[in-house]
Amino acid sequence: MAGRSGVNLRERGVLYIVSRSAKPDAQRSIESLQRAGLDYCVKEVDEASNISAKASMLELSPFRETVFLDSDAIVLDDLDFGFEMAARHGLALSIAPTCWARRQWTADPDARYRVAPELVEYDLGVVFFTRTPETSRLFESWRAVAGEYGTTCERWSFSQVVYDAAYNPFVLSEGWNFRAKPITCGPIKIWHSRQPPPQNIDDWNRGPVGLGVIENGSVTRAPWYPSTFRAAYPRA
Repeated sequence: MAGRSGVNLRERGVLYIVSRSAKPDAQRSIESLQRAGLDYCVKEVDEASNISAKASMLELSPFRETVFLDSDAIVLDDLDFGFEMAARHGLALSIAPTCWARRQWTADPDARYRVAPELVEYDLGVVFFTRTPETSRLFESWRAVAGEYGTTCERWSFSQVVYDAAYNPFVLSEGWNFRAKPITCGPIKIWHSRQPPPQNIDDWNRGPVGLGVIENGSVTRAPWYPSTFRAAYPRA
């Protein structure tokens, strides 16, 4: 398939946009792609431009179907569903742990623009996308305002652009962009952390879906209402 001014695009793969200092992390991530059998492409950028470079991920990708990964994200399981949802919706994303983009108001008060008050903040460490006119327009709009919502976090400008475009991405569960939290529910597809993943992650991912506790390098099954939740979320 041709695209990007006649360049022949590869079918499906992983895009990394990395600074020189992040290359060792990227190598760890690339090694994890063997289990998924995925092609990949690494684009190196200057340290100073690393944040805004993400806004060019569609332009930089040599693939028709792409998952962008941060350099410290490693693949633990099959990613077909993420690609399929991107093919259906144009984008497949997960919500950031800091789920309210409104934190920009206090975290970067000198930004030229403020995000809308109720915006969801999407996590850009894992982004599935396909080449459609709609996604192309979305990324063009993002490049145009990248930095206008502050240089601390590129997620704010992205979330605002998704909102302004009335774009409806598919929202993946946190297991597709897992930030090494102590609690998980179900399989972990992409481990987004420099910490090593649980030693028994393959067994966990292939077992019955349930709630798990991650500690001492392993994930173990837990009751659906574990003691760790009781203090913060007491039963009604």
